[in-house]
Amino acid sequence: MARINLIGWQNQAGLSRDLAVVARTLSGAGHEVEVHGWTPPRRPVRAWMRWRASGRPWDLAIFMERAVGAWMELARRSVLIPNPEWFVGAPEGLSAIWCKSRDALDRLQSTGLALEYLGFSTPSSQTPAPGPRQWRRALHVAGRSRTKGTVPLLQVWSRHPDWPELVVVAETERVPLPNLPPNVSLLDRFVDEETIARLQQECGLHLLPTEVEGFGHTLVEGTRCGAVVLTTDAPPMNEIVTGDRGVVVGWHRTAEMRRGRRFEVDPDALEQAILDLLGWPEDRLLEVGRRAQAWYQSNHQQFEQRLIQLVERTLASDRS
Repeated sequence: MARINLIGWQNQAGLSRDLAVVARTLSGAGHEVEVHGWTPPRRPVRAWMRWRASGRPWDLAIFMERAVGAWMELARRSVLIPNPEWFVGAPEGLSAIWCKSRDALDRLQSTGLALEYLGFSTPSSQTPAPGPRQWRRALHVAGRSRTKGTVPLLQVWSRHPDWPELVVVAETERVPLPNLPPNVSLLDRFVDEETIARLQQECGLHLLPTEVEGFGHTLVEGTRCGAVVLTTDAPPMNEIVTGDRGVVVGWHRTAEMRRGRRFEVDPDALEQAILDLLGWPEDRLLEVGRRAQAWYQSNHQQFEQRLIQLVERTLASDRS
């Protein structure tokens, strides 16, 4: 059993899910896991001084998104699990970078650091028991992000008053939206996880033409509950959703974003993909949803195995 310090931004929903799935996996493997925010707890001062005086109380520090030197001082080994689109470098002393996607593995080669493919998953949480799935009801979750393809999706939806209800979850103070047509329902206040989970179960179509992802928790949550997920045909989104277990849509503009890349969905391709999707018979929707769910289960198991193996290998190299 090892003492592991897991460090990330606990106030951001996506990173909170990152922390949760890593902590749950490693705790289940018998390791002692503590979770902290990026800022070292200098108060109470006595606790901080006690940690410093004890040398290196953690066997391993795992950083989500960015590494912090002050925390690295307190662990014998340190690794980083970054999001390429926010990656600005890493302090000296990291043992390795563990990559959430194959795309990240390619994009971070030039860092000169040791890279390992980890993959990733989202917590397999208990969701409310769903009622009948509404295959003619669509969901789009943007939250506080402007890179989820919300505006082009709404522009396309506004051309089709005959289309079914689209439920949009977006904080409009952060995500400016165009005028909404009558067949769009907006949740622009804080939406708790239970409500999101219920909507994910109820809505059969998850429309997520995102521009950039470090991983893509919302995409994976759609596969977890057996919905049909639509996203942009670009990495790393198309590592999660493929044409046999969802719908991928072409893009027409791209731009660098630090070590990542943004892909803007093609509105015409998006419109045609939704038109096609709305015409699918229920048996096809069910089959694609089942394939997506099977992929989630396999990916989740493989992620847990790789994470445990990488931790054991890193700790073994420390002992050698």
